[in-house]
Amino acid sequence: MSYNRYNGTDSPFIGLVRAVEENDLIGLNSVLNTINQDPESSSLLWQTLFEDKDSKGWNIVHIMAIRGCSKEFWEAILNSLSRTTDLRDKRLKLINLPAVSGYLRPFPLHLAAWNGHTGTVQALLELKAHVNALNANGEKPVQKAEEKEQWECVKILQKVQDDSLDRKKNYGNV
Repeated sequence: MSYNRYNGTDSPFIGLVRAVEENDLIGLNSVLNTINQDPESSSLLWQTLFEDKDSKGWNIVHIMAIRGCSKEFWEAILNSLSRTTDLRDKRLKLINLPAVSGYLRPFPLHLAAWNGHTGTVQALLELKAHVNALNANGEKPVQKAEEKEQWECVKILQKVQDDSLDRKKNYGNV
């Protein structure tokens, strides 16, 4: 089957990357809808979202975090998984997918925090990204934000960490 419908390319992954790079939510949804119409949509979607990588070794969620995509982009990607029965339970895995490139193996939340994308950090947290995920160097996203002096991201991440700690402390006192 020819996939030249993917945003002007024959690769669904490149079509998604192009849509992300151009901040084109309509293009992103178009590529996802085309994937979902494929008879092999489950395996094609899995490969496109979890396995395909760019020349630097980033998959689509890492590229989205680096580029600072809005919550609507993240929801579109996650909703595409929900349309495919055998991939519905993979939503959290995708949001919390460590990169295979680079020695730090960052999660999307690390990359968004490092790059100072407060909207993306907030969106990832709302979508249940792990605030205390450790990269290969044992660093949390808040530490990456501090290292780059991304103070707004630090505030957001610390608040979620504090709220989480408060819930744990108060859990036994209900």
